[in-house]
Amino acid sequence: MVSRSLWRSIELEDALHWLSTLGGAYSNLGERSLSFALRAGSNALSQMRVVLLSAAPALLDPAVIRRCWLFVAMSRIQTGDLRGAAGIVRAVHWGNSEEARTQGQGQSNG
Repeated sequence: MVSRSLWRSIELEDALHWLSTLGGAYSNLGERSLSFALRAGSNALSQMRVVLLSAAPALLDPAVIRRCWLFVAMSRIQTGDLRGAAGIVRAVHWGNSEEARTQGQGQSNG
């Protein structure tokens, strides 16, 4: 049981590393090419799908999901959708702030 769970975690990390490398290449090429910028955004959404479909809800790391959203925001910037990117960045910032606030409350009450 433990080894199966460990193996799934290792496979998930491996898939995310490959997708992240691919996304970084697309993003770099997206600086000069709209089609690659769009691919980078699509790749970031694929990363999110992999995480959401692979991890048990209790094991989901919100920071990984927010990082994927920041990759989507970068893609939006490269395609000229600055409002869309700003909205994503605000949501990620709010999520980080909210998580920090709730963790701080839990520590002070514990």
